[in-house]
Amino acid sequence: FSPIFESADTNSKGYAANDFMKLVREAKLADTASGMTTKFSKLKGEEKKLKKMKASAEGYEELKESVAKLKEETEKSELVKLKKQFQNSPQLEKVDSEILHWSKRYDRLKRIALEADPDVITFQ
Repeated sequence: FSPIFESADTNSKGYAANDFMKLVREAKLADTASGMTTKFSKLKGEEKKLKKMKASAEGYEELKESVAKLKEETEKSELVKLKKQFQNSPQLEKVDSEILHWSKRYDRLKRIALEADPDVITFQ
């Protein structure tokens, strides 16, 4: 899956797998240093609360505004920018569908376990 292109356009910039992962690491470190990862956690928690809360409940509007503000702030994240930059990458879609997709992963695990012919199988 190398190089990884930013989009399906043949003229888009391509990155070797190591260079791409370096971009991801740098973005993650930058987000951690800027406190963005904390904002992501807070956003996730508040979205859960908002989902469970009824629209007529007290504090619903304030929570909704807080979630909107956090979403706006997290749009400035380096990881979000990187995700947008590579959202149309055919190589990353292929990685997702052929390697990371749960059914593929489960099939590989099942095949490995059954080849060993175990008496008992447990997954952790």
